[in-house]
Amino acid sequence: MLPKPEQTPPNICLTVDYEAVPDDSRFNYRQHILKSFRDYKIEPASHLPDGVWETETVNFKYDRTHFDSLLREPNEVFRFLWDNRKALQIDERAYTRVQSVRPCLRIAPDGFALRETVAEYVQMATVRADELQQLYPPIGKPFQMPKDLEVTLYGGGTLIFDEYGQLKYHIANSIFSQKMQDDRLDYLWRYGFFVNADSTENLFSRMHLRRAAIFSNHFVEEEF
Repeated sequence: MLPKPEQTPPNICLTVDYEAVPDDSRFNYRQHILKSFRDYKIEPASHLPDGVWETETVNFKYDRTHFDSLLREPNEVFRFLWDNRKALQIDERAYTRVQSVRPCLRIAPDGFALRETVAEYVQMATVRADELQQLYPPIGKPFQMPKDLEVTLYGGGTLIFDEYGQLKYHIANSIFSQKMQDDRLDYLWRYGFFVNADSTENLFSRMHLRRAAIFSNHFVEEEF
């Protein structure tokens, strides 16, 4: 079974720990973590009772994949993506690019070494606002957004390969996810991103710069 597109924080925390420490019977702390998330109404997307990601069970094509190159080369990961685009539910209508490929080594408390390869890919598609409803599934156009305005949709996912180059997990956000894109476009339109994108760039960094400037002025006034 393929994982659900929209994954949640509990999946990440629980799966990362489960991979390194499968037996949690002594303290059952993963159940406490799961309960803490649920207290805030955050449910894991996984269908498994312990909330971890569901491992891939599909027979993927590996006949054109070179194991050594898969550990470090984006082009090799892209070849795997393209050969298995149907099984991975990767939409061919969008531009796809492998963003990073990183070997990962984690040491469990008992000294066990867990070796994996983590690859990330992004998808982009630019459409006119009046074309959003023509997509499948249809995506809602924010109220009062001009019909001829171009908007860029984003999606992507993470592939986690085991030490033998076999895909273990595929965690993805579909680029044409109706709910995700509806919420994103509504938010960006409401806060003026499409009216003046420059004004919304680096909001986080500018907030800290403004705070630093206020602190600096206060310090100078105190000196005098």
